[in-house]
Amino acid sequence: GNTMGSVVCLDGSMSGDLTGKEIWRQFEVMAGKSSPLIVDDRLYVVDDRAKLYIFDANSGEQVGYERLGAASRSTPLYADGKIYYSDNSGRFYILKPTEDGVEVLQKLRLDDVDVDGSPIVSHGRIYLPTSGALYCIGDPNAKTSSTPAPEWPKEKPVSEDQKPAQVQVVPYDVILAPGK
Repeated sequence: GNTMGSVVCLDGSMSGDLTGKEIWRQFEVMAGKSSPLIVDDRLYVVDDRAKLYIFDANSGEQVGYERLGAASRSTPLYADGKIYYSDNSGRFYILKPTEDGVEVLQKLRLDDVDVDGSPIVSHGRIYLPTSGALYCIGDPNAKTSSTPAPEWPKEKPVSEDQKPAQVQVVPYDVILAPGK
């Protein structure tokens, strides 16, 4: 048949020509825009048509499948025991991994936006970048905190030490014509 692509498991300690040295290979999965996700010996692969394939990471056997929209540019995120994912047309999913696939915990549609970015997590919140906005998803009553900024380098008074502790060039990007 005419193969569209494949998912291949390789031994990461090997190098050189690995042709024919696959641990396992699954054909017919074209996942060029989304990165795979591995959770508890399960490999989650969203293909370019937003179909979620779930494989046993050790054997390569397909253990689950879920249709998640029509087109995908986003990579799924695993946080707090759940998988967060959005297809290209703004369908947003919260999925719970199960033994033989996923359970859809939440599915909603964000109107009039495209989602080419992937969800991220920070300090108890999920952030979803879209063509229209940056959405923040989380419990509004939850207490969150942020990582404190690092301290600036300490400098001695110029009279004691002429050597700079840090140099910051602003603007950092500039176009100069020859001779300027």
